[in-house]
Amino acid sequence: MKQPKVKLFGNVYDVARIEWNKETGEIDHIIYIYPSGETNLIFQFEKIDCGNEIKELTEPIVHPHQGYIGVPNFESVLIIK
Repeated sequence: MKQPKVKLFGNVYDVARIEWNKETGEIDHIIYIYPSGETNLIFQFEKIDCGNEIKELTEPIVHPHQGYIGVPNFESVLIIK
């Protein structure tokens, strides 16, 4: 199996690390790498607090204040070959 990638907003990025919840065995968050070498986080949420409103997630969204990515499920963005 090759290193997984993530597809966000039409772009494909390398995954640096997948962090697991030790209690549930589920993915906690994913750290991915921009071409510049910077990293960012992906979290899974049903809803996300965007300050003045709470949005239900149906697709990936960038949190307006924190900069991380919220997704409705990790399977929708992970590419595993």
